[in-house]
Amino acid sequence: RHWPAPSRAVAVRKEQKQRRRRAGTPPRCVRNVRFPAGSLGLMFEVRIVRARSRMEELGVDVLLLSVGADLPYFTGYTAMPLERLTMLVLPRAGEATLVVPALEAPRVEERPGAFTVLPWTETEDAVAIVARLAGRPLRAAIGDRTWATFLLGLQEALPATGFVPASRVTGPLPARTAIEERLGDESEV
Repeated sequence: RHWPAPSRAVAVRKEQKQRRRRAGTPPRCVRNVRFPAGSLGLMFEVRIVRARSRMEELGVDVLLLSVGADLPYFTGYTAMPLERLTMLVLPRAGEATLVVPALEAPRVEERPGAFTVLPWTETEDAVAIVARLAGRPLRAAIGDRTWATFLLGLQEALPATGFVPASRVTGPLPARTAIEERLGDESEV
């Protein structure tokens, strides 16, 4: 069987790898970057500051993020897609709060500089908790993957609020901040 010749990119990567070995420098890690202790909180704080700046530009009063890629981007926590509401309430000004079912709360690492965790129990109305934390926003950006039942509940609880997709806020944000780039370059594989 005939196999195609390796592309030029493969040869270049091989050459770079050999040069690093000769120079004694560790290879650059692309995935699963290990950050120095205490730097993750700073990373999430920077991301929240950038989101708030974008919210200001768009006139969005609160960002509401549930399941999907945006929640771990801002919190480091990947919510399980359950029928129980998990939502980050990020107002343009004020403290960000991650509302989670009490059963899931032990899986969440609170990051005081970025957000606090507020567990709710089976007897509480999670949508009402989120609505209370959101205040009286004129415009809210809600996660694109948020379950319709939660959006409908929030529309009922916040009748004066106009809802837009959160991707309008989060889409233009960089996947990695300059701090993450610097920390990633300094970390080991």
